[in-house]
Amino acid sequence: MAVRAGVLPAAEGPVRLGLARRLGIESVATATLCQGALLRAIASGVSAYDTLFVELAARSACPLLTFDKALLKAFPEIACRPRDLVGR
Repeated sequence: MAVRAGVLPAAEGPVRLGLARRLGIESVATATLCQGALLRAIASGVSAYDTLFVELAARSACPLLTFDKALLKAFPEIACRPRDLVGR
């Protein structure tokens, strides 16, 4: 997206992607989250796509950092603004 937006030169995209791959970020299959996410979506009225992130945060016992007002309102025990993390 940064290359497409002109923020990074095209040649820099693959370099940055390579750096990101070395961060040790874990992948979680959405299939393991979808039932809980769907139940959260139905109960809250928030999209199932967004509740996948809520479900992952809840299972990981960590806060979900977001600026999304609907998530902040629907899941105040899980979602918080990045600036509020310091207070937790």
